[in-house]
Order: sequence, then structure tokens, then C-alpha cells
Amino acid sequence: MLTAHGIDVETNVIPDETLTVLGPWLAATRRRRPHLTWAYGLGDRGNHEVDERLTADLRTSADLVLDGKAIEEGVPGGHAPEHFTLPDDSTSGIRQRLSACYAAGSRTILVVGAHHSGAFRDNLDCVDEIVVAVERTPASGGLAVITADVTPAGFEVADISPDIAGARVHLRRLT
Repeated sequence: MLTAHGIDVETNVIPDETLTVLGPWLAATRRRRPHLTWAYGLGDRGNHEVDERLTADLRTSADLVLDGKAIEEGVPGGHAPEHFTLPDDSTSGIRQRLSACYAAGSRTILVVGAHHSGAFRDNLDCVDEIVVAVERTPASGGLAVITADVTPAGFEVADISPDIAGARVHLRRLT
């Protein structure tokens, strides 16, 4: 459109950055199910504090957040009500719930807490990204050993970044 009006447009300048922002939305639209990120804390401390920090840090990139049992909008009031509603909480099963969330307008979901591991054990193919908050470890263990332990089949380490209490390991589904 701009080119048609005589304005020079440079394309493919920031494709990686664009996909970082739009990638989950595009994947959800193609698959007709939301992009699902599962975040949890790994360590001996009480995970409630870690879960709260993960929720606070990651919720702005999600349409829906499930921390504990409550489903909330990622950014409260961040969606137009005519295009987005909170899904009915009565659907059982991960696949049915993801379909209901997609139908209600959600394209990205953040699920927080290690207590969801039972539900994801047989449905890990529904998870697109995993964020694990790892406590500081003694030098003998090392982060390499821990990342091998927390990386399930079908995922790869995408990034390791510092966290207040240790590090965050970002895993993404292999494509």
C-alpha cells in the first residue's frame, strides 16, 4: 500500500523480532488452538513465591493465565469484550479446554505451577514452550546437569537467563 503511493518500504528488516512477537499468535491461528506456555519452579523452596513471580513476569505475553485454579485475563481489561471472553471453567481435559479457550478468543495461554505436571504428562504435545525457574545450585551439579533433567523429549533449550533466585531455562518445542 505504501509502495503504491511512492513511499519506499524496506522489508525483512527485523524478521526475528517480528516472529518473537507474532509467532505464538500465528501458530495458534494455523493450528486453531492457543499457544501454551507452562512455567514452574524447580527447587526445594516453597514454589508459591516462585509461581507468583513467574506469573507476574510472564502474564503480559498471554491472553489467559491459569495459576492455581483460577483463569484470568493476562492483562486485565486488555481485550475488547466483543472479541474475547473468559472460557467456561467446566470443560474437562486439556484438549477440550484449549478448544474452548480458542473459541473464546484466546491465542496464548500461560499455565503456572509444577502441580500441573500430572495433567501435562500425557499431553505434552499440547505444550509449546516451557519456562523453568531453577534455584542456584552448588557448583558440583551445574546448570548443564539440571537443563538435561528438565528438558523433555521433543523440546530444546532456547535460552537460559538470570533470575532473582537462580536462572530461568526457556524450552521450546522442536519443529
